[in-house]
Amino acid sequence: MSLIITATDFTPVAETAVNYACRLAMDLDAEILVLHCYTFPVVFSDMPIPSPVNDMDRIAEDSMKALLERLHSAYPQVSIKGSVIYGDIQEAIDEFSELNESPVLVVIGNHYSVDNPAWHESTLMDVFRHLRFPVLAIPAETVYQKVKKIGFAYDNKYAGSSLALIELREIVKLLNAELHVFFDVPDLLVDESFGKINDAALNILSSAEPLYHVFYEKNIDEAIAGFIDKYNTDWLTIIPRKHSFFERLFRKSHTLSLVNNSHLPILALHEVQETR
Repeated sequence: MSLIITATDFTPVAETAVNYACRLAMDLDAEILVLHCYTFPVVFSDMPIPSPVNDMDRIAEDSMKALLERLHSAYPQVSIKGSVIYGDIQEAIDEFSELNESPVLVVIGNHYSVDNPAWHESTLMDVFRHLRFPVLAIPAETVYQKVKKIGFAYDNKYAGSSLALIELREIVKLLNAELHVFFDVPDLLVDESFGKINDAALNILSSAEPLYHVFYEKNIDEAIAGFIDKYNTDWLTIIPRKHSFFERLFRKSHTLSLVNNSHLPILALHEVQETR
């Protein structure tokens, strides 16, 4: 049975993500592990630690117990467990996966909003870039619906992408979804670049029977927003890379189109640096 890990900080945004994960688990016949991670402030002092800090673990355990009671009531057919762990969320998931089954997905809440425009500098972005498992970010307004179409905004750069492409192929098959690959042709004047995608990427994705779509617009965020609207995709998939078009999407001048699609979960698959 597949495992989905979902992280919570007990905020409404996180609870939306947890409920989305449970609905997804119903469709996939998967198990759910709900994680809450916390840290204590570092205090260099001989004075005793204040009791409110000592109470953090108890408060977290009580909150987790209440959350699990709600989830067991709402999703009795899903195996749901919870764990409160001291430390960083990335480290906690990595350590858990070394001793247990690796998750097919990690589902977390996307706190991005017009009022919180520093999303690209947040913990979520760190998880997007560095966690070694597929990460699905769920916006606050998302309402679960069965995943039928997955969009993939591909920068057409194969280096470091092989594992991500394999993961995407397997997720598409698991969900029995359509895959729409949306890729950029940077220069219409260069014949070699016209309408082509890397052969290795084509081979990896072939069994998922993807549909390929080319875009030529220099305004990438508007092009992606148009792609989402035109093909009515349920998820948008990306491979976050440093110094790539993905980073430009989340700078202040490039947020509007994704805010307008704030219902859309974003699936992040991870670049693996090749070693020689």
